[in-house]
Amino acid sequence: MRTTDLIPDVILRAIDPGEIGIAGVAARAFGNGTGAASDDVGLVTVRLRDGEVVQLVRKSFRPLLSGPHAEQSGQRNHWAYWRRELTAYESGLPTGPGLRAPKLYGAVDDALFIEYVGERVPAANHAAMQLGRWQSSDSTDLGEPWLAQDQLAQRLAVSELDWSAVDVDARLPTIWSKRENYLEQLSRLPWSIAHGDFSVANLRDDGTAVIALDWATLGSSPIGFDLAHLALSTQDESLLPIYLDGLDGRFADRDVELGYRIAVTLIGASRAHWMAARTKGLPAGYSDFVASHHV
Repeated sequence: MRTTDLIPDVILRAIDPGEIGIAGVAARAFGNGTGAASDDVGLVTVRLRDGEVVQLVRKSFRPLLSGPHAEQSGQRNHWAYWRRELTAYESGLPTGPGLRAPKLYGAVDDALFIEYVGERVPAANHAAMQLGRWQSSDSTDLGEPWLAQDQLAQRLAVSELDWSAVDVDARLPTIWSKRENYLEQLSRLPWSIAHGDFSVANLRDDGTAVIALDWATLGSSPIGFDLAHLALSTQDESLLPIYLDGLDGRFADRDVELGYRIAVTLIGASRAHWMAARTKGLPAGYSDFVASHHV
């Protein structure tokens, strides 16, 4: 197979402008991406003639063709906009102190070539602190037209859940029945920049900064939304005070706590339904964790 079938020349030139030379290129598939618009994801290994090895992730995208959000996948401010991660990298991701995205080597057609950052996962408390620091930064501009606008409200607008068809803790459908009231409360809170899926599976640690993967749902949401994703993925009760320290007074503590607690309950309840409907067992303690955030 030709090298250019594995990685375009323009990306190879970004890795090595010509002083050293490319000794070899290999690739293997990671499989389909987990994002709504992800097409396929693969690891490309480039070996230079001096022995250095550079590993990149090739990630391609395509519009949604089915599902409740397919019609909106072409709308730039919808959470499922299929070109958002491409646009975000090309525009310059709004990363900040202690939080960054993988390095971009280049974008070709509908594919990104980005740094492979390994599999080391940060401690949840460290991730919570860096998230707060990022969201407190003045560099986070919410005015870009391609940012997702209130992902939670957009998702719930097309979510009709039949709780009679699943076997779950009775507290969860009760939470769901109050979703309109919860969304109304969220609408009155201050908004912040939001990664959109700040779960532990999307986080890596290089020893210096927390690295966030999968920026396809980057947008703006009521404060506390991202922390809710982290908390649900770790069931860590201790993250809110650490996150508040990272925010350093940028938002009122009562607003942050309210946004966080509502997001945990709504996201947590809907995910519990999703897992139960697919006969996936809920993690131990999950229902108690969600219900304990009920306001």
